[in-house]
Amino acid sequence: MSRSDDLNGRNAEDGVTDEDLLAMAARGDPDAVARLYDRYRTMTYGLALKITTDVTLAEDVVQDAFVGVWRNAVRYTPERASARTWIMAIVHHRAVDAIRRRRFTTELPEPDAPPPASMVVADVWPEVA
Repeated sequence: MSRSDDLNGRNAEDGVTDEDLLAMAARGDPDAVARLYDRYRTMTYGLALKITTDVTLAEDVVQDAFVGVWRNAVRYTPERASARTWIMAIVHHRAVDAIRRRRFTTELPEPDAPPPASMVVADVWPEVA
């Protein structure tokens, strides 16, 4: 958040709360999501980077998370959590999902690659006979 934002998610310059911006986004206002991004880009990137430990992946997570904010703004319920908590939870979940995807995709061997030498079992049958 910038220095002009208070802890209640209200921007001191325009008096619009984060909850107001989410309501505007739920009605289809793309500028509302852009304003939320401007307010939270540093905080969300920091969280994503802490979880992923990868600059590029953290950037992708934040982008994906704000697409999620845009698509799911109609589901936001102010009585359940602050907008800040809701946005940060989306980032957290997207970052964890990205780590899981990366772990599963990087551990798979290439289909046409020969197995590593440590995995090759020697043909011992000629020696037994």
